[in-house]
Amino acid sequence: MFITGPALDDRPGCEAVLRSLPAWFGIEPALQHYVADSASLPGFALRERDGGAPIGFLSLRQHFPQARGFQPLEVFQTLWDPHNPALQLLKVLPTA
Repeated sequence: MFITGPALDDRPGCEAVLRSLPAWFGIEPALQHYVADSASLPGFALRERDGGAPIGFLSLRQHFPQARGFQPLEVFQTLWDPHNPALQLLKVLPTA
């Protein structure tokens, strides 16, 4: 098994996986919405072999830190490695 990503705009991979599960994703307008969203979200694909067709797909919507009051401050592109950037967040705390 191979995991690829994160990558943006893997609509064909996302759509292939969703269409392979019609019992879960059989409502066409909803399926098209998920596929359209995958164009702007970082995604990971699971493949049986390197370069093969995707058999699983994960899109990430990163909204948790901002919902808790954190704001992005700086991205360190190579702190760990180029494929795994670090995001420094800032939150102003109320004074007592």
